[in-house]
Amino acid sequence: ELPCDDAVLKKGESDDAGVATDDDDCVVLDGDPDGAVAVVGRKGAAGNDVSSDELQIVAEKGQVACRDFPHSRHLCSNFPFGTTSHEKHCTMCYCFVCDVRAPCDYWGTGLSIDDHCHATDKETRWKTLRLAFKCKGLRASNPEKENAMYPAMA
Repeated sequence: ELPCDDAVLKKGESDDAGVATDDDDCVVLDGDPDGAVAVVGRKGAAGNDVSSDELQIVAEKGQVACRDFPHSRHLCSNFPFGTTSHEKHCTMCYCFVCDVRAPCDYWGTGLSIDDHCHATDKETRWKTLRLAFKCKGLRASNPEKENAMYPAMA
C-alpha cells in the first residue's frame, strides 16, 4: 500500500517499485514528472556552476498572481516596492487608493509623500484615504479645479 493516498508513480512503475515506506518521503506532484523542462542557464545566480547547493529555478509554468493579474502597486512582482522607485509600474498595476489602473490622476512622480504611487495597505492613512475615496465622502487628494460640471463637495 502507498504511504500516501495522493502519491504519484511514474508511468510503467508498479505500486511497490521505488516508493519509500516512510510517510515523510511521500511527495505529491503538481505536474507531470515526465514532462519536458527548458534549461534557462548553466550558471547559478551567484555565477558559480550548477552543481552547488544553491536553489535554482529552471522553469516556470502557469500564471503568477502579482505579475499576471491586476494588483496594487505595492504588491507588484515586476517592480518590487522595497527596491524600485514607487512611481514605476507594470501594465497590471493599479492605484491602491483610487482603485484604477496606474498611473491614476494623483500618482505623481514620487517626490511628494502624498503621491498615490507610495500607497500601501500597511499604513493607516492610505487605508483611510482608500475607504473615503470609495465612499466618495472625500476626494483622493489634490483635486482638480472646480467647475460647473464638478462643483465643490460639501
